[in-house]
Amino acid sequence: MGMCFQKLKKSFFPVSLAVFFAFLGVLFGGCDAMDTIMPSASNYKVNVQINSLTLDDCSFVTSSDTIRPFFEDSVSNDQDVTGLMVFLKNSGGSVIGNRVLYSLVQENADDPDAASDDVVILVKNLDDFMPSFPMPKNLQPAMYTMVTQVMNGKNVLQRVEKSFYYINSIDFAYKGISVYLPGVTESSQLIPKGTVVMLETNIDFTDSIDPYIVWYEGKNIINEGKYSNGAGQLFWKAPEQSGFFYLRAEVFPVKTGDKLAGYKKDISLLVSSIAIDVHMVLNNIHQLVHWYTLDGSLNDSKMIASAERALKPADRASPVWKGKNGTYGLLTGYENTVSLPKVRIPEGNTAKTWQALFRFNSVNDGELFSVSFGSSGVRMHLFKENTDIILTITSPSKTVSQNYSLPEKSNEPGYADSYIAAGLNFSVLSESISAHVNILGDLSGSDLNKDPAVIDISFPDEFQFLLGQTDSDIRNDENKAKVKSAVIWDEFALYYMPPPDFFSAAQKR
Repeated sequence: MGMCFQKLKKSFFPVSLAVFFAFLGVLFGGCDAMDTIMPSASNYKVNVQINSLTLDDCSFVTSSDTIRPFFEDSVSNDQDVTGLMVFLKNSGGSVIGNRVLYSLVQENADDPDAASDDVVILVKNLDDFMPSFPMPKNLQPAMYTMVTQVMNGKNVLQRVEKSFYYINSIDFAYKGISVYLPGVTESSQLIPKGTVVMLETNIDFTDSIDPYIVWYEGKNIINEGKYSNGAGQLFWKAPEQSGFFYLRAEVFPVKTGDKLAGYKKDISLLVSSIAIDVHMVLNNIHQLVHWYTLDGSLNDSKMIASAERALKPADRASPVWKGKNGTYGLLTGYENTVSLPKVRIPEGNTAKTWQALFRFNSVNDGELFSVSFGSSGVRMHLFKENTDIILTITSPSKTVSQNYSLPEKSNEPGYADSYIAAGLNFSVLSESISAHVNILGDLSGSDLNKDPAVIDISFPDEFQFLLGQTDSDIRNDENKAKVKSAVIWDEFALYYMPPPDFFSAAQKR
């Protein structure tokens, strides 16, 4: 846009310099009276408030937002400032909608230089927030520029342009960041050193958009991506030093490719050597076959570097992690399964015994896991139903089941939101399989004297655990209803011939 000097009310430039700029104005375009820029001794700080934020804080505007221009510093003693002109431009530079002049004086309606679509709003002073700026009707989602011009009559003292993205009437709310620790901890306020913490953005939005999230630690970007690709969660490993650490998630309703300001939320995390992890087992026990602590990774915690020992999601799907009551774990359920590596069963005439220890939070009643025994067609299933754990062993010709009661506190308010620890003992004999469930915390011992579930089988050469359930496992309508539920897994360990002192309930059998 061409610029020239029609009126020099304040001049801090040599006359020759003013003549030079006037020449440039004639050379590159004529001077509209409303676009004349005068030299000013002040640097006017003009901004735009969007609800409780400014365009510097967040560059996204919705149709329900209240938009108010304002001067950051007082101009009441500056007699040169008579008004503030505000209008929008599209990406092509064209003015969209009306230009709004917030004015201390009544403009002459007969002024031939006044634009016919200008709106004049009289204000008593320019130090307060201006009346709300009316956004043009039927404005399409796109990038726009909000222009503010500090006016002296018809002359422009200063012009400021701020880019923003208009997202129209879509629903979008960024409520904050939730913090979840893996497993059971002594305190949810203190983070043990080296712990993998899951941070999660709490965003409500319509399905028509896919927010873009950028994670910062200090000023450094540590992760970014689309919400649909899992960027709403961040797994942050606490350092091996104590202290507060500050992270931030900046959320964009759409990825514009420009350097706009998104919605920002900060969080501080306290890492302490006082806090300790609470695990069910230790990884230095030689009978340990597998141990999954499920702290943002599917790796075997006994041999982290071995990809062959990692849990395998079905159909190569990405694992799903879910937080609840300050902790998080691996989510499994219908069409959301993971399998453990196959375990070879050594040959011999003596019984081969294993124990699986696990801790879980049942989102709904349903199947926890299943175990298949080679090509024999025999399978063990473990269900949770109300306050019972149900063990079922099936073969092509027979089904046996055994119920185990959860501790009485399972009926107390809030217990459904806590983790349950249990164990499955099973033995493979030359012609049968027997299994028994122990519930940790059941001090009554009411289920300890039950006979194990036993079923005949030709000796298998291997077995495999599957957390969750797929279509191929659905045998009837009753199971269909159960498999749609989900379980949050906190820890899962498998022992070969575990010593009895690992499990207090096993000592009483």
